[in-house]
Amino acid sequence: ELVDVGDNSGYYYTALPSLTDVCVSSDFRSDWNGISWISLETRRNTSDGLYIASFDNRYDYSLGKNYVPVKSGQFPNGGLDTGWHNIKFCSVGTTHSLYLDNDLLDSFIDSTYSSGYVGFDSANGIRMDNFTITSVDQSINLDVPILKQTNPTWKNQTYDSANLWNSSDPS
Repeated sequence: ELVDVGDNSGYYYTALPSLTDVCVSSDFRSDWNGISWISLETRRNTSDGLYIASFDNRYDYSLGKNYVPVKSGQFPNGGLDTGWHNIKFCSVGTTHSLYLDNDLLDSFIDSTYSSGYVGFDSANGIRMDNFTITSVDQSINLDVPILKQTNPTWKNQTYDSANLWNSSDPS
């Protein structure tokens, strides 16, 4: 369920109050005419404490805490085009990371907030699709068997080597 905060028709947060290690993402596009921006927020509490990542206009990004930038920069390659892009903001442990189209742009470390709501906001002219919340569970231990040939009966056999593929040039 998405809840409208009421003070800004573009701002919503999820009714999931205790998310900890989480990534929020959305596809977006803009014609970049006028003032355009999009933001994603994690670990928002009832006192407006939060972590935030924003794209401002087509050239700049920022990461921050409580609406105060901690890190900022410019997009590579001269800014964003008008096509579809993906913004992702992850808060995992004490690391808060911003991605554009699955490429890491920047991150910062802060331990002030450990859980809270996630949300998003955007200016007029930003089109959003596929808003996603992904829990990042660091405690998962996959019991996967080792899949390599370590059996002693094969110790003298070559079973996968370049000299089998091309004996004249095994490099």
